[in-house]
Amino acid sequence: MAKTGGNTHNIVELRASMGDEKMPLAQRRKAAKTLHELGLISDDQFDKFRARSAIDSLLGGADRENCPPEIYEETQEAFAESRKLNPHFGGRTVGMIGRRGTLATIKLMIGRKQSSSDFESLRKNGRPSSSFEAIALRHPEHFSESELTQARQRLEAAGFDVSSISSR
Repeated sequence: MAKTGGNTHNIVELRASMGDEKMPLAQRRKAAKTLHELGLISDDQFDKFRARSAIDSLLGGADRENCPPEIYEETQEAFAESRKLNPHFGGRTVGMIGRRGTLATIKLMIGRKQSSSDFESLRKNGRPSSSFEAIALRHPEHFSESELTQARQRLEAAGFDVSSISSR
């Protein structure tokens, strides 16, 4: 048991609520926030949870079944990391994921002639390895040759050594 703001919380129940995907998202978010306030989950864990729940709230979790799990997880991690750099990171992209799905959005963003503002933010902060382009190169089996070529060219134009990208 732990106390915050005069309330007593069962830590085991909070952890279970946060991780139970059958629980309403609002309840899971409240549990994560309380655990974070109590110092029982790190800033990094809380940021990852928030990034994942932002996309899940738009999709109702449906995209997990339509997207290869490794790409879905890596996208969530990239969003969490990127939101530390810029709290507004990915605002429009999250909406696009909600409408199209994660994999289709990655393909669309890579296929654009101009790099996205999110890509530019990552480049300026030295984090192109968290970009959709880098995710595509780490999972080439899900992308066409033209998508991979465009991703590689964009990263190289940004001064990133694509040979340092490897599968996870």
